[in-house]
Amino acid sequence: MTPYERCQTGAVEERPTAEPEERQRSAAIGAFAWVGLEGLPDRGLVVQRLGNARRTVRSMQRRSDDDVLMWLHDEARSGALRENAACLALIEERPAVRDLVIADYLCRHPSRGLQLNELVAILAA
Repeated sequence: MTPYERCQTGAVEERPTAEPEERQRSAAIGAFAWVGLEGLPDRGLVVQRLGNARRTVRSMQRRSDDDVLMWLHDEARSGALRENAACLALIEERPAVRDLVIADYLCRHPSRGLQLNELVAILAA
């Protein structure tokens, strides 16, 4: 059916839905991004912070692990959303420091272990 025919008949083209694995991944990322926050921030702000953190981690590829961890600690002082975004970006993009990031995060926030462990398990799958 051509676009013109769809318009004339009122047929709506179904958009493909995300696969169950992708929905699980998105849910785990969302749960981790929001953990520890007072209230729910605007979704756009969460997406922006995650994007900023991912870009920063990619731009630091040639930097030492110590430099990257220092950046993480700076982000941790900036608030829960920036800290969560930075941790997520490092877990996704920097395997060499993944275990250090996870251990450090759990030391600072032991009550958030469930969300972090769920995120790590889904990203590893």
